[in-house]
Amino acid sequence: MFRLACSLQAKGLSDEAILAAAMTENGTRCFPPLTDKEIKQKVESALKYQKSTAPYSGKAPPTKEGITQFVDAPIQLRCEDWICNKEGVYKWVQGKKDTDPPVLIDVSYQQILPVGLTKNIETGEQKYDIAFSVRRNGKFMWKDIKVEPAECCSKTKIVTLANLGVVVNDQKAKNLVNYISDMYRINEDSLPVTKAVSHFAWIGKQFFPYVKDIMFDGDNAQAKTVQAVGPRGSFDTWQKGCMEYRKNLFVQMLMDASLASILIKKINCLCFVLHLWGAFGTGKTVAFMVAASIWGIPDELILSVDSTINYCTSRAVLMKSLPVFVDETQLSRGNLEKLIYAMTEGKEKGRLLRNSSERLIIRYLQILHMSWRLSGNIMDMLERSLCGMFKGLRTQN
Repeated sequence: MFRLACSLQAKGLSDEAILAAAMTENGTRCFPPLTDKEIKQKVESALKYQKSTAPYSGKAPPTKEGITQFVDAPIQLRCEDWICNKEGVYKWVQGKKDTDPPVLIDVSYQQILPVGLTKNIETGEQKYDIAFSVRRNGKFMWKDIKVEPAECCSKTKIVTLANLGVVVNDQKAKNLVNYISDMYRINEDSLPVTKAVSHFAWIGKQFFPYVKDIMFDGDNAQAKTVQAVGPRGSFDTWQKGCMEYRKNLFVQMLMDASLASILIKKINCLCFVLHLWGAFGTGKTVAFMVAASIWGIPDELILSVDSTINYCTSRAVLMKSLPVFVDETQLSRGNLEKLIYAMTEGKEKGRLLRNSSERLIIRYLQILHMSWRLSGNIMDMLERSLCGMFKGLRTQN
């Protein structure tokens, strides 16, 4: 009876005619026949749906030029037949058969939508910029995340967004994939594209991070170092203090080398090491702090004494044209010669990705600052050796 009512409704019959036809067909279609009350309930249930809708007319659902109605959203987008409001994201789709009622697809009870694209101008790779809301104290708070497109295009990978606060599970994963993909298709010409780089280096005639409209796009584990690079405090106060510190030869050498690091690429010079060594109290650490303060927060830019070679080279890749600081290398793990060789080679190790393809090898050109504290006995031996060497040279002359 329900399907009969749906079919007659699609043909344009009035509600009264549909009910009368159902009463007539009851004796031949139903065994045992339904009561008048049951027939009326079936017909009324079918008539809840609008006349000439797709499930009953055999046609595709009409395209609706809808727009998102999210609360406090950072942007408003076209969403066609997706229902996007404070209750979440939904969509009516056609049933399996023409006479089946429409099915409501539940994507998420969260407000979620794409807000742009981030394109790395070095590699050409893109990331999706997605915003979603969480309810706090009766209000909606929006958060932004950057996601690899491969994660958003796979129902098995998109569930990893749950670690970032997106509400998604195995049952809704496929619907969320379709929604995000559809939204990027619908709004392809209106979503903003942000240029990004993953290293501190020259971009044409400009130097990142001192470039407008270009943002950093790199490993989240490097975020603390990235945030440390940039101006802080008063330049006049810093300049006044540095002028006093530059009376120390170590400070002067390291500051000059730190400033020169960004010129290495421009003058086609190779990477090199500035290695300070001396006894305790000669000002090596202070010199490091002053030289690092040129670019940002010294404590975050100077590598710890137990950093591995791989960690140091990954820092060199990140800094690329900015100097790398390694203090107290006499405490470093492993062979110091290997560290120096790896850092001055100017490129990171070659590695394979999961799909067995080669990962892009990043090259860098910079100055490596290193220090070595010598004990009193070693200093005395070194001093005697140098004095003997110079004495021998004078004798030969």
